Amino acid sequence: MGSIDGAGDVKVYLTVGSDERYVYATEGRRSKSENKTEEERKYVMIGGGSDKSALIETVETPVITGAVIACSGFDSPAVQEQIYRAVSAALGIPTGKIYVTKLKR
Repeated sequence: MGSIDGAGDVKVYLTVGSDERYVYATEGRRSKSENKTEEERKYVMIGGGSDKSALIETVETPVITGAVIACSGFDSPAVQEQIYRAVSAALGIPTGKIYVTKLKR
């Protein structure tokens, strides 16, 4: 944001919807008999002995749900518009979840 002409000093505050989340790899088997289906799933383990741990398949990063931007160039409507657009594009959130205000010195 500081590279937007006229924004001046900028502080950014973000809100997130959740913490980082780990998704563990699983393996399983399915068996069918007559009109009954059974499924067994278990975590894929790596290492051995006391160093055994579940294999992490993916790490889901927190989702950004809102942003507050405080800048010294707040008085200019053109700067405000550029900040709203830049934050929306960069974070993938709608402008309704962004608040731009004057930075107090």
